[in-house]
Parts: sequence; structure tokens; C-alpha cells
Amino acid sequence: MMFLGSAYYLIDKMKKITIFLLLLSIIGCNKTIEKPAKFLEKDEMTDLMFELSLLTASRSNYSQDSVFKGLTPQYVLSKYDLDSSAFVELNKYYIQHPEIYAEIYDSINNRLQNKIKYFETLPEDPRDTIQKINKIKISRLNSILK
Repeated sequence: MMFLGSAYYLIDKMKKITIFLLLLSIIGCNKTIEKPAKFLEKDEMTDLMFELSLLTASRSNYSQDSVFKGLTPQYVLSKYDLDSSAFVELNKYYIQHPEIYAEIYDSINNRLQNKIKYFETLPEDPRDTIQKINKIKISRLNSILK
């Protein structure tokens, strides 16, 4: 299934991003950032970042699909009453708390793993079955024509 490959790709990317952000927070300046005016609790931030991760994966893997063209990161941010600058400030705040940030990414990773398991239990895509039937018909036709 195409989704499984993109999910594994997304998990790998998220691990790399997490490591980068943790290193950035350790190396970065020690200036403490106050809680932003538009603050999201850990659970809400996890939901937001999970949605952004899915959006990024879907747009990178299905960029030609018109369903995903209308979905933008700004749309997801607006669901949480945030704009991009508020998200950056919120992200900076959480970067200064690497233990919470790691928990957020662990939760996102667990959710993605659960989604993968769910999609693995689904029957094959009917379109795939139709393609297989068409291939069988073509091979039968070719064998008759020989």
C-alpha cells in the first residue's frame, strides 16, 4: 500500500527532525521564553503537530491529488486559532522544554504506528483489485491470441 511507505518515511523524517530540534535546543541560547499569548497545552500541541505531519506526508506523496491541494498548513493552524508566527513562538517555547517536546514526538510516533496497523488490517484497495483483474484478462487474452 502506498500509505505504509509514506508513513514509514514520515516516521523516519520525524525522528531526524526531533533529533535536530533537540540538538538545537541544547546548543541554542539559554534565554528563557515565556509562555506565548496563544498557548496550547501538550495534548493540543500533539494534535496540531500530528495533523501537520499527516498533511506534510500526504502533500508530498499525493501532490497531484486535488483533495490535498486545498489543505495547507495555514488551514490546520487556523483550526487551533493560530497563525504561523504564533506557531513559531509556541514551538520555540516547547523546544526549551525538551522532555515535553520528546513526549509530544513519542506520542505522534505512537499514533502513526497505530494508523499503520489500522491500515494494514483494511482489505486491499478495490482499485488495486480491478487492476489485477484487468491484468488477468489481458494475460488470458494474450494466451488465446498466441
